[in-house]
Amino acid sequence: MKTLKNGKPGERVIAAEALGDLGPKAEIAVPALVEVICDTPTPVPILFPSEAKWSREESAADFLLKASWDALARIGPKAVPTLIDLLAHHDVEIRGRATAALKTIGPDASDAVPALIKRLGEGENQWVCLNALEALAAIGPKAEVAVPTLIKTVLDPKATVPKGNPLAPIGSYWIYQLPLRKAAAQALTAIGPKALSAVQKDLFPAIIKALDDADDHGRFLSGFGSEHAWSVWEPFDADAAPLVPAIVRYLSRHSNSRLVLSLLELGPDGQKALADLLTNKDERIRNEHFNLLCKHAFGVFVSESGAHCWAKADLRPIAPQLIPFLTDKDNGVRLRALAAINQGCRPIPPEAVKAALPLLDDQKFLKYLDKFDESNAAGLAIFCRPAAGPKLLEHLKSDDTKLREFAVRALKEFRGPGTEALLPALRELAAGRTEHPEMTPLDAVRSAIRISLDPKDVELLVPFLKSDDRKVRFEAILELRRLRHLARPHLKHLFPLLRDPDVRWNAALAIDSIDSSDPDVCAALAQWIIDFGDRKWLERTSPFAKEIAPAIPAVLKRLEHRGGVDLVWRIGPPAKGAVPLLLTSLTRAPDPNKPDADRRDPKYILGALGAIGPAAKVAVPTIRKQLAKAEDGEKQWYLLCLADIGPGAKDAVPDLKELLIDPDPKLRLLAACALSKIEADSAAYWATFARAIHERPSCAFWDVPFVFGRIVTDCPELVPVVVRGTISRHRIELRVTDNGYEDGYEHVMRVLKRNTSAAKAALPDLVSYLNKPPSWGVQTEFIELLGAIGPDAKAALPKLRELLDGPDFDLALAAQEAIQRIEAKK
Repeated sequence: MKTLKNGKPGERVIAAEALGDLGPKAEIAVPALVEVICDTPTPVPILFPSEAKWSREESAADFLLKASWDALARIGPKAVPTLIDLLAHHDVEIRGRATAALKTIGPDASDAVPALIKRLGEGENQWVCLNALEALAAIGPKAEVAVPTLIKTVLDPKATVPKGNPLAPIGSYWIYQLPLRKAAAQALTAIGPKALSAVQKDLFPAIIKALDDADDHGRFLSGFGSEHAWSVWEPFDADAAPLVPAIVRYLSRHSNSRLVLSLLELGPDGQKALADLLTNKDERIRNEHFNLLCKHAFGVFVSESGAHCWAKADLRPIAPQLIPFLTDKDNGVRLRALAAINQGCRPIPPEAVKAALPLLDDQKFLKYLDKFDESNAAGLAIFCRPAAGPKLLEHLKSDDTKLREFAVRALKEFRGPGTEALLPALRELAAGRTEHPEMTPLDAVRSAIRISLDPKDVELLVPFLKSDDRKVRFEAILELRRLRHLARPHLKHLFPLLRDPDVRWNAALAIDSIDSSDPDVCAALAQWIIDFGDRKWLERTSPFAKEIAPAIPAVLKRLEHRGGVDLVWRIGPPAKGAVPLLLTSLTRAPDPNKPDADRRDPKYILGALGAIGPAAKVAVPTIRKQLAKAEDGEKQWYLLCLADIGPGAKDAVPDLKELLIDPDPKLRLLAACALSKIEADSAAYWATFARAIHERPSCAFWDVPFVFGRIVTDCPELVPVVVRGTISRHRIELRVTDNGYEDGYEHVMRVLKRNTSAAKAALPDLVSYLNKPPSWGVQTEFIELLGAIGPDAKAALPKLRELLDGPDFDLALAAQEAIQRIEAKK
């Protein structure tokens, strides 16, 4: 506590973090933490970080405040009385952070309920109100006394919204209306049965009256957040069934897509009401409500908090009512019905397939599909599986041009059960034994590969690589590049194309993406670099083998002309002769007339030096000098470079030790990473790693996920924590890593594929994620990781086999390789 009050800025932050680590045992430190919070001024938020930055003192204050609040929350119930006192503080930031801390504590913060209720009164900042509502929800049934106030908040929040810049960061400065009504409703549902009787007696009648009294514009529950008033009953699910008649009456007078969709959430009564609307005798009413339903049932929409979200409603309860729209006279209605059933009614009901089959012969509908992306043709065929297979085969042989064209478009991405019957005809076309006016032999090969994933069909691509037609060669190369493991046996056929001026770049990319570790591949790419340089990045991340050595003089020549940095990064230690040139680039002042010349951002040059590794130790004095001058945001690249150089960077140890007490937890993590590599002693820095890599919202690791690749083998205990954090982050921002721009998910997957023994510790989480993926679905990188783990990942096989038979070709391709690797003998 003495350090917390009087230590250096970084020491004070570390002391606060250490108190948080102690949890309830740090009860005695609560007064000291409060004193720090009250005496430390909150830095004014910066609206445009590119134009202004906090001073070192302001940044340190921000880190200290975050660590102190986090410590209070982790101390738990013993801190509740103090947090209650802080709820009455004159500073809105302190009130808001105190309510957030109580939310973290949860049910053990029940003594704070009366004070939280006061924060819902008229005039309170909306951010504080939202935090208070979420705290009451976290407390749950013990917050029963708040029910009357929560009902009032649902009906008419009394919070204030600051006036200011619309780009202000969220918090007490946020000027858009926050979803207080819905948060209050969620708190009521969290309280449970104790709140339900009051909700049914006082809240629902008031909502019914508001719906019936809606103005000419359809507005009801006027006041704060009225534009999101529809969301107030959603948390109650089937318990809100008494509202259904009023919602239906409202929809008879006003159009509101959100209200239509909300009926789905109100149990059998709401679903029946929606079904009745979709089967109304009046065609106008039927189509109006169907279109309103589709508006928010699938696709992307903006949520009430302003975020772009992927809508994926469960439409299975109303599937029988959606099926008739497949036969509507309006082509747009039929297409929307296909999309709604396909996305919201999995597995697709047989009745829907039967109703959609006539669309495969409907000339007007097929012409309508021509207005959109080609994938719609395949989507229709996949929807109608397995019956669509014979129908497409029939269309291929049809005298009708429109039907033949549709079949060719559909077969470009058509696969899954029921498609095997098409293979004999496609193989005949691919081999040139039969001809087709709309389908070229190359089209036939690609379609056959989509269906079969058979290496024998891949062999049929080889002759097209030798075609006299540049376009044919180009398309055959692209197809091989997409096929990954299936294309490996045919790499040798791509080598001659590195000399082809029309397609040599595409050939290089294909070779590189299929396999960049095979000696023959490395030799071929080395020759390509000698001949043509590195006008663009090659894509794979595996270091080149020793066979790349012949290309190094050419790469060094490019460095003299401010090029080749990315290739040095790829080549690694054999390119040690590049160090002097890289140091010249690192210290050279930027040319304002050539801002993009050779990626001379320090992170690329430092990445190349780090890839060279111990042989780059002569760069350490320069790196230390530049590190001392660098801004905090740039220091990470210097620190990672020192970590990669390893023991040869021992002269930097004093600088790194100083950073171990920096206020910024990210810099401390990076410094610990570098020291653990220089001193070859990861155990000495375990506490720093564990403090930075956790599952709480304040986790510093996600700002520098590329540290993971340096410590994964030394800290296998942290792998499950990182994997769970990766999985839970559905909307990860782009982050710069040692392979350029890449998000945290991709980086973690890539590191784990290189360190499968460490990945095994997270297998239960990995398999669980595969079986229940988030809304954006399973990614190919994740499937590749399970394959890389091998036989130990047998629990993933059922889902992988399902993906192998699924409609997504890239997922099926990845699943096929993963299954082969998992089923291989150890």
